[in-house]
Amino acid sequence: MLPDLRLALRTFIQKPGFALIAVLTMALGIGATTAIFSVADAILWKSLPMPDPGRLVMVLERRVEEHGGWIPVSPGNFVDWKQSNRSFQHLAAYQYSTANLAGGDGLEPLRMETCLTGEDFFPALGATLELGRFFTPAENQMGADREVILSHKFWVRRFAADRGIVGKNVQIDGRSVSVVGVMPAGFDFPPAMDAWMPLALPPPVWRLRPAPILFSVARLSPGVPVEQARTEMDAIAHRLERQFPKTNTGWRTMVMPLREFLMGGLLSQYTWLLLGVTGFVLLIACANVANLQLARASGRVREMSIRTALGATRSRLVLQLLTESLVLSFAGAAIGVMFALWGVDLFRWGISAGFVQDIPNWDRISVDARALAFTVAVALASGVLAGLAPAGAQRPGCGRCRACLGAAGGCGPHDQRLGALGESRTEPASRHAPHPAHEPARTEIRRCPQGAAVPRSAPGSRKVAARRGFCGDGQFHPPQRHQQRDSCIHHCGPFTTRARCGHALSISVSQSGIFPHPANRIARRP
Repeated sequence: MLPDLRLALRTFIQKPGFALIAVLTMALGIGATTAIFSVADAILWKSLPMPDPGRLVMVLERRVEEHGGWIPVSPGNFVDWKQSNRSFQHLAAYQYSTANLAGGDGLEPLRMETCLTGEDFFPALGATLELGRFFTPAENQMGADREVILSHKFWVRRFAADRGIVGKNVQIDGRSVSVVGVMPAGFDFPPAMDAWMPLALPPPVWRLRPAPILFSVARLSPGVPVEQARTEMDAIAHRLERQFPKTNTGWRTMVMPLREFLMGGLLSQYTWLLLGVTGFVLLIACANVANLQLARASGRVREMSIRTALGATRSRLVLQLLTESLVLSFAGAAIGVMFALWGVDLFRWGISAGFVQDIPNWDRISVDARALAFTVAVALASGVLAGLAPAGAQRPGCGRCRACLGAAGGCGPHDQRLGALGESRTEPASRHAPHPAHEPARTEIRRCPQGAAVPRSAPGSRKVAARRGFCGDGQFHPPQRHQQRDSCIHHCGPFTTRARCGHALSISVSQSGIFPHPANRIARRP
């Protein structure tokens, strides 16, 4: 493998223009694919930044006649769910809201996105705090809801990450509210919230139905699957329908994983579509590089013919071509990683803040170790894909004629036999008529009885070397007399010995290499 690698590098250094175009083409395809994979990985596959997110579900309502659509929860139904269910370890309600934060100390007033949370909200999510404490059950009562927990982003943006903010009062909607805690970086549920406040509803509101004003999130009890929770909640919905026929007729429950709720159907589909588009871009890049290598391979017939004449097998030639393709692919991947880093930054900069606030894990989009592992896999697959076509289409010449060993083209398919030294053929002589481009070489030497060619470096003259039996393997073999009575032209394949066909073959040596002399008259040994 290392000799193939060194040869590939030397080849590309000799052809820098071809190597540069191929590497940049692969870099664009791999870089775009890696960038979009980083986005898809964060949205589709990375776990939510919560403890054991697989046990988190959303519990919502739906109408019987509406298949697939969910509706927020009525307060009266939520109270019954919480009292009757056995599948949830925690079941909490929350509500979206907005609030006005007053200015002061040189700060301008602003509007905050807030979430009103029930007492089990943070325990259900398994959340922790950066500073301070959570709400107490008493603070979820009307008139006692004068506390606020800040998000980490809002704490940094508004209060410059002041760690003494806990215990201070701020003016929210004209009321003095105490800051009791700060959430850690990474906690963002519901998405894009600036603060969380207690959900303190009047008692009559908790009896309303149907009144879809709440959302509910739950943590499944250990060992309880989602299907079991759905079955139990459907049974509760049927009971409530019989108990409250005027308000609950046709209302059912919907239990879905939290990730599915955050993703939504369209976001998941668009992400897969974007990943598929970049996959096609990568295929186009591989096709372009394959075409470049095919065009380059047409000028390498002489090189492949010489290697064939020296004993290289077809699999050896294919391995060399695949090595060259892999070198191009991994070089493109190295540059593609830089393109991916720029692409991720450009993608995050180009999407409006109003659109990304509901996308889960948006802040975790990055070219991380998972993306780099994906890049290596894509580079390997792209190198093999781009190198298979040139390797399969490579048709070296017969390795025997000057047309193959020269710069122009190769000989016909009937003369493309890639046998190594010592290979034997027994096909009829009529199928191997000499190619018109074959020309006899002027220098002729013979093989020894073992079939080894006499090298140019053999001691003494060629005739003496052939007569004494100095062979290409560096050993001395006893000489035997070669009788020339009959012709044996091409009918045994290149470099045939008399091991199978009973012929002793004379060969020719030229400046281009070693190939059978088509004009020799070779004797058939009895």
